[in-house]
Amino acid sequence: MLAPGAQFTQKTADSADAIFAAIDRLDGDAEAKRAHDEIRAARSAFVKALRLGHKALSAQEARHLGDAQQARVLNIAEATPLAGGYLLPAPVAASLLRRVELYTPVASVARVITTDTGGPLSWPLVDEASMGAGIVAENSTLNAVDMPVGTLGLNASKFSSGIIPVSLEVLQDSAVNIEDMLLDLLAARLARGMNSFFTSGTGVNQPQGALTGASLGVTLPAANTTSLTSDGLIALYSSVDAAYRQSLRCVWMMNDMTLLAVQKIAAAQGWPLWFPDPLLQPGGPPPQGRLFGRPVVINNDMPAMAASAKPILFGDFASFVARFVNGAAILRMNDSGYLSKGQTAFVAFARADSRVANWSAGAALRYLQNSAS
Repeated sequence: MLAPGAQFTQKTADSADAIFAAIDRLDGDAEAKRAHDEIRAARSAFVKALRLGHKALSAQEARHLGDAQQARVLNIAEATPLAGGYLLPAPVAASLLRRVELYTPVASVARVITTDTGGPLSWPLVDEASMGAGIVAENSTLNAVDMPVGTLGLNASKFSSGIIPVSLEVLQDSAVNIEDMLLDLLAARLARGMNSFFTSGTGVNQPQGALTGASLGVTLPAANTTSLTSDGLIALYSSVDAAYRQSLRCVWMMNDMTLLAVQKIAAAQGWPLWFPDPLLQPGGPPPQGRLFGRPVVINNDMPAMAASAKPILFGDFASFVARFVNGAAILRMNDSGYLSKGQTAFVAFARADSRVANWSAGAALRYLQNSAS
Protein backbone atom coordinates (compact mmCIF):
# COMPACT_ATOMS: atom_id res chain seq x y z
CA MET A 1 0.00 0.00 0.00
CA LEU A 2 1.17 3.55 -0.76
CA ALA A 3 1.40 6.08 2.05
CA PRO A 4 -1.07 8.99 1.85
CA GLY A 5 0.23 11.53 -0.65
CA ALA A 6 2.96 9.21 -1.97
CA GLN A 7 3.53 8.92 -5.72
CA PHE A 8 3.56 5.64 -7.66
CA THR A 9 7.10 5.57 -9.06
CA GLN A 10 9.07 3.00 -11.01
CA LYS A 11 10.73 1.98 -7.76
CA THR A 12 7.30 1.37 -6.25
CA ALA A 13 6.29 -0.69 -9.29
CA ASP A 14 9.47 -2.75 -9.05
CA SER A 15 8.82 -3.39 -5.36
CA ALA A 16 5.26 -4.51 -6.11
CA ASP A 17 6.48 -6.80 -8.91
CA ALA A 18 9.00 -8.35 -6.52
CA ILE A 19 6.27 -8.98 -3.94
CA PHE A 20 3.96 -10.59 -6.52
CA ALA A 21 6.84 -12.71 -7.84
CA ALA A 22 7.58 -13.91 -4.31
CA ILE A 23 3.91 -14.83 -3.85
CA ASP A 24 3.97 -16.75 -7.17
CA ARG A 25 7.07 -18.63 -6.04
CA LEU A 26 5.43 -19.53 -2.75
CA ASP A 27 2.32 -20.72 -4.60
CA GLY A 28 4.52 -22.73 -6.99
CA ASP A 29 6.50 -24.22 -4.14
CA ALA A 30 3.29 -25.17 -2.33
CA GLU A 31 1.89 -26.79 -5.49
CA ALA A 32 5.14 -28.68 -6.07
CA LYS A 33 5.12 -29.87 -2.47
CA ARG A 34 1.51 -31.05 -2.81
CA ALA A 35 2.38 -32.94 -6.01
CA HIS A 36 5.44 -34.46 -4.32
CA ASP A 37 3.37 -35.49 -1.30
CA GLU A 38 0.75 -37.08 -3.55
CA ILE A 39 3.40 -39.09 -5.39
CA ARG A 40 4.93 -40.26 -2.11
CA ALA A 41 1.49 -41.21 -0.77
CA ALA A 42 0.65 -43.13 -3.96
CA ARG A 43 3.95 -45.03 -3.86
CA SER A 44 3.49 -45.76 -0.15
CA ALA A 45 -0.02 -47.11 -0.75
CA PHE A 46 1.23 -49.19 -3.69
CA VAL A 47 4.02 -50.77 -1.63
CA LYS A 48 1.58 -51.50 1.22
CA ALA A 49 -0.78 -53.19 -1.26
CA LEU A 50 2.10 -55.31 -2.55
CA ARG A 51 3.15 -56.40 0.93
CA LEU A 52 -0.23 -56.82 2.63
CA GLY A 53 -2.88 -56.86 -0.08
CA HIS A 54 -5.45 -54.24 -1.00
CA LYS A 55 -7.74 -55.12 1.93
CA ALA A 56 -5.14 -53.68 4.29
CA LEU A 57 -5.46 -50.24 2.70
CA SER A 58 -7.43 -47.43 4.23
CA ALA A 59 -10.04 -45.67 2.12
CA GLN A 60 -7.63 -42.77 1.54
CA GLU A 61 -4.78 -45.11 0.55
CA ALA A 62 -7.07 -46.94 -1.86
CA ARG A 63 -7.98 -43.64 -3.53
CA HIS A 64 -4.30 -43.02 -4.21
CA LEU A 65 -4.25 -46.14 -6.38
CA GLY A 66 -6.83 -44.73 -8.75
CA ASP A 67 -10.54 -44.29 -9.23
CA ALA A 68 -12.48 -47.03 -7.46
CA GLN A 69 -14.38 -48.06 -10.57
CA GLN A 70 -11.31 -48.18 -12.82
CA ALA A 71 -8.54 -49.22 -10.48
CA ARG A 72 -10.03 -52.44 -9.14
CA VAL A 73 -9.72 -55.37 -11.48
CA LEU A 74 -10.71 -59.01 -11.51
CA ASN A 75 -8.74 -61.33 -9.24
CA ILE A 76 -8.01 -64.14 -11.67
CA ALA A 77 -7.06 -66.53 -8.89
CA GLU A 78 -10.33 -66.28 -6.95
CA ALA A 79 -12.52 -65.22 -9.91
CA THR A 80 -14.27 -62.66 -7.74
CA PRO A 81 -14.76 -59.07 -8.92
CA LEU A 82 -13.43 -56.07 -7.00
CA ALA A 83 -11.05 -58.27 -5.03
CA GLY A 84 -7.87 -58.17 -7.04
CA GLY A 85 -5.11 -55.77 -7.89
CA TYR A 86 -4.91 -52.14 -8.86
CA LEU A 87 -3.88 -50.12 -11.84
CA LEU A 88 -0.49 -48.70 -11.01
CA PRO A 89 -0.30 -45.15 -9.67
CA ALA A 90 0.83 -42.82 -12.45
CA PRO A 91 4.46 -42.42 -11.25
CA VAL A 92 4.82 -46.18 -10.73
CA ALA A 93 3.26 -46.98 -14.11
CA ALA A 94 5.62 -44.51 -15.79
CA SER A 95 8.56 -46.17 -14.04
CA LEU A 96 7.44 -49.60 -15.23
CA LEU A 97 7.06 -48.47 -18.85
CA ARG A 98 10.47 -46.73 -18.78
CA ARG A 99 12.05 -49.99 -17.64
CA VAL A 100 10.21 -51.95 -20.33
CA GLU A 101 11.50 -49.55 -23.01
CA LEU A 102 15.05 -49.78 -21.65
CA TYR A 103 14.99 -53.60 -21.58
CA THR A 104 13.52 -53.83 -25.11
CA PRO A 105 16.25 -53.40 -27.77
CA VAL A 106 13.81 -52.40 -30.52
CA ALA A 107 11.86 -49.90 -28.37
CA SER A 108 15.12 -48.39 -27.09
CA VAL A 109 15.80 -46.96 -30.57
CA ALA A 110 12.23 -46.70 -31.90
CA ARG A 111 9.83 -43.77 -31.97
CA VAL A 112 7.88 -44.44 -28.77
CA ILE A 113 4.47 -42.94 -28.13
CA THR A 114 2.34 -43.37 -25.02
CA THR A 115 -1.43 -42.96 -25.09
CA ASP A 116 -3.98 -42.81 -22.29
CA THR A 117 -6.32 -45.27 -24.01
CA GLY A 118 -5.82 -48.28 -26.25
CA GLY A 119 -8.28 -47.38 -28.98
CA PRO A 120 -7.32 -47.51 -32.68
CA LEU A 121 -4.78 -44.85 -33.58
CA SER A 122 -3.94 -43.64 -37.10
CA TRP A 123 -0.31 -42.79 -37.79
CA PRO A 124 0.76 -40.86 -40.93
CA LEU A 125 3.04 -42.36 -43.55
CA VAL A 126 5.30 -39.82 -45.26
CA ASP A 127 8.31 -40.33 -47.53
CA GLU A 128 10.54 -37.70 -45.93
CA ALA A 129 13.47 -38.59 -48.17
CA SER A 130 11.63 -37.22 -51.20
CA MET A 131 10.54 -33.94 -49.65
CA GLY A 132 12.50 -30.71 -49.59
CA ALA A 133 12.26 -26.94 -49.49
CA GLY A 134 12.11 -24.75 -52.56
CA ILE A 135 12.82 -21.15 -53.54
CA VAL A 136 9.91 -18.74 -53.80
CA ALA A 137 10.36 -15.53 -55.77
CA GLU A 138 9.15 -12.23 -54.31
CA ASN A 139 5.38 -11.71 -54.74
CA SER A 140 5.05 -15.15 -56.32
CA THR A 141 2.30 -17.65 -55.64
CA LEU A 142 3.31 -20.81 -53.86
CA ASN A 143 2.95 -23.94 -55.96
CA ALA A 144 1.02 -26.66 -54.17
CA VAL A 145 2.85 -29.98 -54.21
CA ASP A 146 0.93 -33.08 -53.25
CA MET A 147 2.82 -34.80 -50.49
CA PRO A 148 2.65 -38.62 -50.60
CA VAL A 149 0.81 -39.41 -47.39
CA GLY A 150 -0.84 -42.59 -46.16
CA THR A 151 -1.84 -43.93 -42.77
CA LEU A 152 -1.29 -47.05 -40.74
CA GLY A 153 -3.33 -48.26 -37.80
CA LEU A 154 -2.00 -48.89 -34.30
CA ASN A 155 -4.00 -50.97 -31.82
CA ALA A 156 -3.05 -52.36 -28.40
CA SER A 157 -2.26 -56.02 -27.72
CA LYS A 158 -2.37 -57.12 -24.09
CA PHE A 159 0.85 -58.63 -22.71
CA SER A 160 1.19 -60.62 -19.50
CA SER A 161 4.35 -60.99 -17.47
CA GLY A 162 3.37 -64.45 -16.29
CA ILE A 163 3.09 -65.26 -12.61
CA ILE A 164 5.95 -64.38 -10.25
CA PRO A 165 5.77 -66.03 -6.79
CA VAL A 166 7.35 -64.06 -3.91
CA SER A 167 7.95 -65.50 -0.46
CA LEU A 168 6.12 -63.98 2.50
CA GLU A 169 9.49 -63.42 4.19
CA VAL A 170 10.60 -61.11 1.35
CA LEU A 171 7.28 -59.25 1.43
CA GLN A 172 7.49 -58.74 5.19
CA ASP A 173 11.14 -57.69 5.21
CA SER A 174 11.17 -53.90 5.34
CA ALA A 175 14.81 -53.87 4.21
CA VAL A 176 13.77 -55.17 0.78
CA ASN A 177 12.72 -52.52 -1.73
CA ILE A 178 9.77 -54.57 -2.92
CA GLU A 179 8.65 -51.94 -5.44
CA ASP A 180 11.98 -51.85 -7.29
CA MET A 181 12.43 -55.61 -7.12
CA LEU A 182 8.99 -56.40 -8.54
CA LEU A 183 9.05 -53.66 -11.16
CA ASP A 184 12.42 -54.92 -12.43
CA LEU A 185 11.22 -58.53 -12.62
CA LEU A 186 7.89 -57.67 -14.23
CA ALA A 187 9.42 -55.15 -16.66
CA ALA A 188 12.10 -57.63 -17.77
CA ARG A 189 9.47 -60.29 -18.47
CA LEU A 190 7.17 -57.91 -20.31
CA ALA A 191 10.12 -56.55 -22.31
CA ARG A 192 11.27 -60.02 -23.41
CA GLY A 193 7.78 -60.86 -24.64
CA MET A 194 7.23 -57.53 -26.35
CA ASN A 195 10.66 -57.48 -27.99
CA SER A 196 10.00 -60.77 -29.75
CA PHE A 197 6.90 -59.27 -31.38
CA PHE A 198 8.56 -55.89 -31.96
CA THR A 199 11.22 -57.80 -33.90
CA SER A 200 9.27 -60.29 -35.99
CA GLY A 201 5.55 -60.04 -35.13
CA THR A 202 3.22 -60.59 -38.09
CA GLY A 203 1.10 -57.49 -37.52
CA VAL A 204 -2.09 -59.60 -37.67
CA ASN A 205 -3.80 -59.39 -34.26
CA GLN A 206 -0.36 -58.66 -32.80
CA PRO A 207 2.37 -56.03 -33.17
CA GLN A 208 4.21 -55.85 -36.47
CA GLY A 209 7.92 -56.45 -36.08
CA ALA A 210 10.61 -54.18 -37.48
CA LEU A 211 11.92 -57.08 -39.54
CA THR A 212 8.44 -57.86 -40.88
CA GLY A 213 7.78 -54.30 -42.00
CA ALA A 214 11.25 -53.56 -43.37
CA SER A 215 12.08 -53.71 -47.09
CA LEU A 216 14.73 -55.81 -48.79
CA GLY A 217 18.10 -54.08 -48.98
CA VAL A 218 20.34 -56.80 -50.41
CA THR A 219 20.34 -60.56 -50.95
CA LEU A 220 23.75 -62.18 -50.64
CA PRO A 221 25.04 -64.24 -53.57
CA ALA A 222 24.95 -68.05 -53.55
CA ALA A 223 27.02 -69.98 -50.99
CA ASN A 224 26.30 -67.44 -48.24
CA THR A 225 23.57 -69.24 -46.32
CA THR A 226 25.42 -68.92 -43.01
CA SER A 227 27.99 -66.25 -43.79
CA LEU A 228 28.31 -62.57 -44.60
CA THR A 229 30.35 -60.54 -47.08
CA SER A 230 31.80 -57.07 -46.83
CA ASP A 231 30.22 -56.24 -50.20
CA GLY A 232 26.84 -57.27 -48.83
CA LEU A 233 27.20 -55.01 -45.80
CA ILE A 234 28.23 -52.10 -48.02
CA ALA A 235 25.24 -52.73 -50.29
CA LEU A 236 22.85 -52.79 -47.34
CA TYR A 237 24.29 -49.52 -46.02
CA SER A 238 23.90 -47.85 -49.41
CA SER A 239 20.36 -49.18 -49.92
CA VAL A 240 19.07 -46.77 -47.25
CA ASP A 241 18.65 -43.19 -48.47
CA ALA A 242 21.27 -40.78 -47.14
CA ALA A 243 18.51 -38.66 -45.60
CA TYR A 244 17.66 -41.56 -43.28
CA ARG A 245 21.30 -42.44 -42.64
CA GLN A 246 21.79 -39.03 -41.02
CA SER A 247 19.15 -39.73 -38.35
CA LEU A 248 20.29 -40.18 -34.75
CA ARG A 249 18.15 -43.34 -34.70
CA CYS A 250 19.86 -44.85 -37.73
CA VAL A 251 21.44 -48.06 -36.41
CA TRP A 252 22.36 -51.61 -37.30
CA MET A 253 20.49 -54.38 -35.50
CA MET A 254 21.61 -58.01 -35.23
CA ASN A 255 22.20 -60.76 -32.69
CA ASP A 256 25.47 -61.53 -30.90
CA MET A 257 26.58 -64.31 -33.27
CA THR A 258 25.95 -62.16 -36.35
CA LEU A 259 28.02 -59.36 -34.81
CA LEU A 260 30.81 -61.89 -34.25
CA ALA A 261 30.72 -62.72 -37.98
CA VAL A 262 30.94 -58.99 -38.79
CA GLN A 263 33.91 -58.60 -36.45
CA LYS A 264 35.68 -61.53 -38.14
CA ILE A 265 35.18 -59.90 -41.55
CA ALA A 266 36.63 -56.67 -40.20
CA ALA A 267 39.65 -58.52 -38.80
CA ALA A 268 40.22 -60.41 -42.04
CA GLN A 269 39.91 -57.27 -44.19
CA GLY A 270 42.40 -55.34 -42.12
CA TRP A 271 40.41 -52.12 -42.47
CA PRO A 272 37.94 -50.42 -40.12
CA LEU A 273 34.71 -52.03 -41.25
CA TRP A 274 33.71 -52.29 -37.58
CA PHE A 275 35.29 -50.70 -34.53
CA PRO A 276 34.39 -50.46 -30.84
CA ASP A 277 32.47 -47.46 -29.58
CA PRO A 278 34.16 -45.99 -26.48
CA LEU A 279 31.23 -43.69 -25.75
CA LEU A 280 28.21 -45.00 -23.85
CA GLN A 281 24.91 -43.54 -25.05
CA PRO A 282 22.55 -42.19 -22.33
CA GLY A 283 18.96 -43.40 -22.16
CA GLY A 284 19.40 -46.83 -23.69
CA PRO A 285 21.63 -49.89 -24.02
CA PRO A 286 25.20 -49.12 -25.09
CA PRO A 287 25.90 -49.72 -28.78
CA GLN A 288 28.10 -52.71 -29.54
CA GLY A 289 30.58 -50.74 -31.62
CA ARG A 290 30.02 -49.00 -34.93
CA LEU A 291 29.71 -50.30 -38.46
CA PHE A 292 30.42 -47.70 -41.18
CA GLY A 293 30.09 -45.11 -38.44
CA ARG A 294 26.59 -46.13 -37.32
CA PRO A 295 25.89 -47.78 -33.92
CA VAL A 296 25.27 -51.51 -33.67
CA VAL A 297 22.38 -52.55 -31.39
CA ILE A 298 22.29 -56.14 -30.17
CA ASN A 299 18.88 -57.81 -30.36
CA ASN A 300 19.03 -61.53 -29.71
CA ASP A 301 15.51 -61.97 -31.06
CA MET A 302 16.95 -61.27 -34.52
CA PRO A 303 17.25 -64.51 -36.55
CA ALA A 304 20.50 -66.41 -36.87
CA MET A 305 22.19 -66.69 -40.24
CA ALA A 306 20.56 -69.47 -42.28
CA ALA A 307 19.24 -70.09 -45.77
CA SER A 308 17.07 -67.11 -46.79
CA ALA A 309 17.23 -65.70 -43.23
CA LYS A 310 17.21 -61.96 -42.50
CA PRO A 311 19.92 -61.59 -39.84
CA ILE A 312 20.64 -57.83 -40.13
CA LEU A 313 18.46 -54.72 -40.09
CA PHE A 314 19.78 -51.29 -40.95
CA GLY A 315 18.12 -47.90 -41.15
CA ASP A 316 16.28 -45.16 -39.35
CA PHE A 317 14.31 -46.69 -36.48
CA ALA A 318 12.40 -43.43 -36.11
CA SER A 319 10.21 -45.03 -38.78
CA PHE A 320 9.35 -47.85 -36.34
CA VAL A 321 6.52 -46.73 -34.07
CA ALA A 322 6.09 -48.50 -30.72
CA ARG A 323 2.91 -47.60 -28.89
CA PHE A 324 2.46 -48.15 -25.15
CA VAL A 325 -0.81 -47.61 -23.30
CA ASN A 326 -0.92 -46.00 -19.87
CA GLY A 327 -2.67 -48.01 -17.19
CA ALA A 328 -0.49 -51.06 -16.60
CA ALA A 329 -1.94 -53.30 -13.87
CA ILE A 330 -0.42 -55.58 -11.26
CA LEU A 331 -2.48 -58.32 -9.64
CA ARG A 332 -1.66 -59.77 -6.24
CA MET A 333 -2.80 -63.40 -6.02
CA ASN A 334 -3.59 -64.86 -2.59
CA ASP A 335 -5.09 -68.24 -3.47
CA SER A 336 -4.37 -71.28 -1.32
CA GLY A 337 -1.99 -72.83 -3.85
CA TYR A 338 0.55 -70.10 -3.12
CA LEU A 339 -0.27 -69.48 0.54
CA SER A 340 0.34 -73.15 1.34
CA LYS A 341 3.91 -72.60 0.13
CA GLY A 342 4.33 -69.40 2.10
CA GLN A 343 4.12 -67.30 -1.05
CA THR A 344 2.13 -64.54 -2.67
CA ALA A 345 2.14 -64.27 -6.46
CA PHE A 346 2.09 -61.27 -8.75
CA VAL A 347 1.31 -60.82 -12.43
CA ALA A 348 1.45 -57.66 -14.56
CA PHE A 349 -0.47 -56.69 -17.67
CA ALA A 350 0.47 -53.98 -20.16
CA ARG A 351 -0.77 -53.08 -23.62
CA ALA A 352 1.38 -52.19 -26.61
CA ASP A 353 1.53 -52.30 -30.39
CA SER A 354 4.02 -51.48 -33.13
CA ARG A 355 4.19 -50.84 -36.85
CA VAL A 356 6.82 -49.82 -39.40
CA ALA A 357 5.89 -46.47 -40.92
CA ASN A 358 7.65 -47.23 -44.21
CA TRP A 359 6.76 -45.54 -47.46
CA SER A 360 7.75 -48.35 -49.83
CA ALA A 361 9.37 -46.06 -52.40
CA GLY A 362 11.77 -44.70 -49.80
CA ALA A 363 12.03 -47.37 -47.14
CA ALA A 364 13.86 -46.13 -44.07
CA LEU A 365 14.42 -49.68 -42.73
CA ARG A 366 16.03 -52.40 -44.83
CA TYR A 367 17.33 -55.91 -44.19
CA LEU A 368 20.11 -58.15 -45.46
CA GLN A 369 19.02 -61.61 -46.56
CA ASN A 370 21.22 -64.69 -46.71
CA SER A 371 21.30 -66.66 -49.94
CA ALA A 372 18.87 -69.55 -50.38
CA SER A 373 21.65 -72.03 -51.17
